[in-house]
Amino acid sequence: MFFTAMKVVCFSICLLTIFFFSSCHNKAPEDILSPSKMEEILYDYHIAQAMGQLSDSADYNTQLYSEAVFKKYDITEADFDKSMEYYSRHADELYKIYQKLNDRFGSSANSSKLGVGHLIAGADTTMVWSGNSFNLLSANGRNHLDFNIPLNSTVQAGSQLIMRFYTQWVYHEGEKSAILNLTIHYANDSTVVMTRNVYDSGEQTLSMWVGDVPIRSISGFVYQVVTWAARPKLLVISQPMLLCVNPKREDKTQKEHRESKADSSESNKTKSSEQYIQDSLLNIDKEHSKQNHFK
Repeated sequence: MFFTAMKVVCFSICLLTIFFFSSCHNKAPEDILSPSKMEEILYDYHIAQAMGQLSDSADYNTQLYSEAVFKKYDITEADFDKSMEYYSRHADELYKIYQKLNDRFGSSANSSKLGVGHLIAGADTTMVWSGNSFNLLSANGRNHLDFNIPLNSTVQAGSQLIMRFYTQWVYHEGEKSAILNLTIHYANDSTVVMTRNVYDSGEQTLSMWVGDVPIRSISGFVYQVVTWAARPKLLVISQPMLLCVNPKREDKTQKEHRESKADSSESNKTKSSEQYIQDSLLNIDKEHSKQNHFK
């Protein structure tokens, strides 16, 4: 009985020891921002980034808004960068933070803070697809974000498709490269593909025009092109969406005014041509009248 009790005590001590060392191992150093505070800072930071990109002086205002976030939490940009460097080496912790951020921005009340951005003037703009508010890509794990949507009635012949999102590279050293792809699959089995490379942080767009052939589906992806490394190279894709811009439809009054203006212009053009011919004939007659018909 005594030996059984001793075994239970020893086993319990071993479990407590393992738990203690596991907790110490997972705990961030004192000079690193805690996960909860990092979540709050990143929440405001991404809003600041989006607000800055919507302005005319994007780079200047983005830096200005970011500094306001650092001031709010009484930290420096160096403190923020140091913590991001730490969490980039602990991708599982950073992934958990961004999962919570995605939940917060995913609600209808908060998603409007990042906004759709500038709509094209004089056009009917519709959101065809939108992904998670935040997507974390890693060279050592999930390295792509993709979508495939079937035929959508909002996409018409002559429409413009615009894929739009924001990028932020969560590391400083090494290659920063991604490939953006947008593909239209038509009903006659033909495809039209548009791609571009992404090397910087900020707003990214890729657009293409829809042809006259009926569409079967639309697909696209963002692929992080970096080699495997000991330190995870992370790329944050935020607010990914696919927009459809249809040409503005004319109402009856606008159409009648345009047609009337065209008829008037054509009438003036015809009159000018007739006048030109008459003037030319008169000039010829005048030249003939000046000539001496008697030799």
